[in-house]
Amino acid sequence: MRTIVKVAAFVLAATLPFTAHAQDAEGIAKRVYAKFARLMERGDVTGMSALLAPDYYAVGLDGKTVTKADTVAMMKQMCPTFRDVDAKFIVTEAYRSGNEITAWVTMDVKAKVKTDGKWQPRAMKMRFVETMALRDGKWLFVQTHSLDE
Repeated sequence: MRTIVKVAAFVLAATLPFTAHAQDAEGIAKRVYAKFARLMERGDVTGMSALLAPDYYAVGLDGKTVTKADTVAMMKQMCPTFRDVDAKFIVTEAYRSGNEITAWVTMDVKAKVKTDGKWQPRAMKMRFVETMALRDGKWLFVQTHSLDE
């Protein structure tokens, strides 16, 4: 019985740091996404782009890669055509290794989009894997890879 208790205590002690690290990663990721959602809702392109690392890139479902400059240009073009934005990011998993976090995320956005001069309600759902890095004391998005629904 003592051996079983010792083994159980060892297993618990060995796994606690990993559990805490995973919870830490998820908490950090949720805070960063909450900030990004608030910026989206305000249409704050400057704020959103400040959360992208200088070397940021995204890979779409078609395999094409876009840079930070491409992404910021798209945000500048799209933001004026969106209003009443309600953005939610659901972090399903997050793992941390040193100063990097990899998160699996679902983005659910509801908004009114200007189409042919009229505001139309739209809903969009996207899934992606994203890597963030801690740089100069701030968590920045480094890369995004889109996933199929």
